[in-house]
Formats: sequence, C-alpha cells, structure tokens
Amino acid sequence: MSTWTFARDPFRLTSPLFPSLWPNHNVQAVGSSPASVTSVRPNADVIVSDNAYRLRVELPGIRVEDVDLTVDQNTLSLSVERSSASLQDGESFVARGLQAVSFKRSWRLPEDVSDDIKATARDGVVEIVIERSAKPSAKRIPISQG
Repeated sequence: MSTWTFARDPFRLTSPLFPSLWPNHNVQAVGSSPASVTSVRPNADVIVSDNAYRLRVELPGIRVEDVDLTVDQNTLSLSVERSSASLQDGESFVARGLQAVSFKRSWRLPEDVSDDIKATARDGVVEIVIERSAKPSAKRIPISQG
C-alpha cells in the first residue's frame, strides 16, 4: 500500500492546461523553489453619489494592521505588506500556499472631494467613503482697466 505525500504539487501539470479551474493557483509544494512575494491587484468598485465617492476593495485574508491608506497630492493610495508565516521550533511545512503579499493601488481623486475621508473594514472588504465638497459654480470675473 502506498501513501500519497505532498512532496509533489498535484496541480503542477494540470494548471497550464486548465487555467480557468485554478486561476489563482499559488500552492507551493515542499521541494519546489520558494516564491518570495506574491503580487496582487485586488478587485475594487468605485461608486459615486451626489454627496460622496465610495471605494470598495476586496482584501480577503489581510489584517487591517497590514493595510496603509494615504492621500497625497490628490491621489488616494492603498498598500498592503503581509509577511509569510514563520515556523516555531520543531515545525516544518508540508505544503505552502500562504505567501508574503505586497501591493499598492492608487486612484486619482477628482477635484470635488473634501478632506473628510473615512475607511472601514468588514468581511474582507475595505470601504472608503470620500465626501464631496460643494461643486464650484461658474462665475464671471470682471476685468478692470488698469
């Protein structure tokens, strides 16, 4: 009777043939070369209403402490740094699928945003609400003679 081990990646041969079945296949079998950092581009929705812009960004498996959200020169940036899991004494990996993750995604903000920005995280989704300021109205500027 033979026992099946995790020493080989069972998806290694089929992943290239059927990419739609395993679109994000990142499992690394023991003995294969380690991947240092996985680059990800998370899915995001941008929603506009009369009084606010809302961004909803999927970040499953990412802790809030690993997320950095900044605004600089009218650009909103969301970045994530998650290191790979460490082992305790006497432990070793049989298979490794949770890798270090690092990415940054930025959005150029429109001119009508205010400084009132709030962010919440729930169920693997970060929602960012950016209040809109009053729309600048067009006005005529008189020209005086010098």
